[in-house]
Amino acid sequence: MIWDERIEEKLRNHDAYENGKDEGIEQKQTEMIINMYNDGLELNQISKYANISIEEIKKIINTYVK
Repeated sequence: MIWDERIEEKLRNHDAYENGKDEGIEQKQTEMIINMYNDGLELNQISKYANISIEEIKKIINTYVK
């Protein structure tokens, strides 16, 4: 039983690490998109370089840029 608990704990820790890593990547991508937008790049250029849809870019801009 102890062995199973150790495995389960390692899996939970790994999942938490992966989720945190994904959030960090998403945050960096959001910062990059906002910087490109603030530098005057067109939405289609931002979409091309960030590999994200124009609709998603608009959501990010509407959320974070005032």
